[in-house]
Amino acid sequence: MDEELIKTFLRQNVWWSTKKVPIELKQEFIRPKVNEILEYLELDRIIILLGARRVGKTTIMHQLIDRLIMKNINPENILYLRLDDPIINKFPLTEIIETYRHYKMPDSTIYLLLDEVQHMPEWDLWLKTVFDQKENIKIIASGSAAVQLKKQSESLYGRSLEFMIHPFSFFEFVLYMQEDKNKIMELREKINLIEFDFNVNAAELIELENRILPHLNRYLVRGGFPEIFNIQNLTKLFYVLHDDVMNKAIYHDIVTLFKIKEPQMVESLLIYLAANSAKILNKDELSKDLGLTKPTTYTYLDYLRRSFLSRSARNYSKSVKKMLRTREKWYVTDSGIMNMLNYKDDTLLSEGTYLGYLIETIVFNHFSTFAEMQNFKIFYWRDKSKSEVDIVIDMQKRLIPIEVKYQSKINNADLRGILKFMDKFSVNKGILVTRNVFKKKCFGEKEIISIPLWVLLLSS
Repeated sequence: MDEELIKTFLRQNVWWSTKKVPIELKQEFIRPKVNEILEYLELDRIIILLGARRVGKTTIMHQLIDRLIMKNINPENILYLRLDDPIINKFPLTEIIETYRHYKMPDSTIYLLLDEVQHMPEWDLWLKTVFDQKENIKIIASGSAAVQLKKQSESLYGRSLEFMIHPFSFFEFVLYMQEDKNKIMELREKINLIEFDFNVNAAELIELENRILPHLNRYLVRGGFPEIFNIQNLTKLFYVLHDDVMNKAIYHDIVTLFKIKEPQMVESLLIYLAANSAKILNKDELSKDLGLTKPTTYTYLDYLRRSFLSRSARNYSKSVKKMLRTREKWYVTDSGIMNMLNYKDDTLLSEGTYLGYLIETIVFNHFSTFAEMQNFKIFYWRDKSKSEVDIVIDMQKRLIPIEVKYQSKINNADLRGILKFMDKFSVNKGILVTRNVFKKKCFGEKEIISIPLWVLLLSS
């Protein structure tokens, strides 16, 4: 039995002796995703947590361990392994499990949690091997960009369930800041945007607004990566964000996996996307500006998307062929990263044009996460006359157009694009995201709901 491996087990699994997970590992705030994952843990599937660096996957894994112990699972039946540990990395997974079995002789189901699984060569084949042996092992694996980039998904078809771990939503951020959870949950229950169900009055919103707006402004500037929430100095915050999230994703994950020779060009591409987030991208012009071939530009864009640093949407059309020929809008996945790369600070809250694109990016990311969970598709829409709708959700049986106008006064000119879309595609209801306007307005049989940004981001 390898003594070095045993020592590593003991170092990484302190709950074997203490019977509890240290608070510095599990943290106090429990994300809603934890309970969702626990529900699926009962199924005969490998659970895979995917997300950008520093998004909180390791914390979620320790929270899952804590919940399992609370459910009276023997702590010694829970084996957590950080696969970026040089000692762990020397051994095949089957040998690690065999060593653990001989050392602990678990009396029932083993819960195997593999953190940063991308550091294990051919990780998907090892997971398939262990899973197919049917040895009463529940597997939870987590990984950053490289997992999504390298994943040979065919090996795990029918064997795994993936959970995307995103930066904190505004709803999670507000709860993290210890706002009244009951009040927030009460508001969420009263507003169902997709069903256009609103059971809240202006007085209730005014009561909450003064408390929520300072959190909104902080979230707009700093974003949703939990590692930086308690850093007060914005310069230090952006430095940590740049080093921990962006640099390591580009200069470590992408470079290591694909052996690219010019990682600085990938960084330049991300900087370009940050400066043009929520704008339609001309890839041909971009290739010329960066001095890259078109195939290389397309490949680098795909790396950034798979690294969870960017997202994109196509122009909506009923014709799939036509839609695939259209240019995409691109978005940075976190407002903090967008502001960091554009050298912005708290003064951005008084800017006009930039703030508009920032708000649209945040709203797109909010609905993109929702669409992903519901297996819906998300687009933008623009016709030849340049009438436009910022976001379109295709719910399979109906469309929801969403226009972002972060302002306090709304006139009919602001509604031309969304009304034109509703006419063209026979849609009866649309959403207008505003600064502080909350009302319904009818245009014949069409209805547009105006809703403040902070209410939208807190809604379910």
